[in-house]
Amino acid sequence: MGKQQYKSQPEFPEEKAVEIIRVANDAMEPELKCGDVLFIQRQPLSAIVWGRPYVILLKSKEILIRRIFYNSHDHIILEADKKEDKYPREFIAVGQVECILKIKFVERRITEVIEVIFR
Repeated sequence: MGKQQYKSQPEFPEEKAVEIIRVANDAMEPELKCGDVLFIQRQPLSAIVWGRPYVILLKSKEILIRRIFYNSHDHIILEADKKEDKYPREFIAVGQVECILKIKFVERRITEVIEVIFR
């Protein structure tokens, strides 16, 4: 599966800033668990490694954490690791995507520490 070049599609600029987001569901378990803290960074579309998980911000402001697969020059496929009806495979037009963010680091211990403090 490696990188695939898109022709004449919008390019999402890469940014140096790292953002933080917390996983809010179990769609990507066991790799990413609900409550995990993800350190993420914008990723240009041309640098996507197909089959890896990314954070996808859609123009509708919906945020998804899914594996991205190549479909065509103007569509991608988003898949959750959990194969359940509540997480169906989605075919998304590249034009619907605001940005794609690479998962740089996953922190699970923060969640464990917070749980201990608030028990």
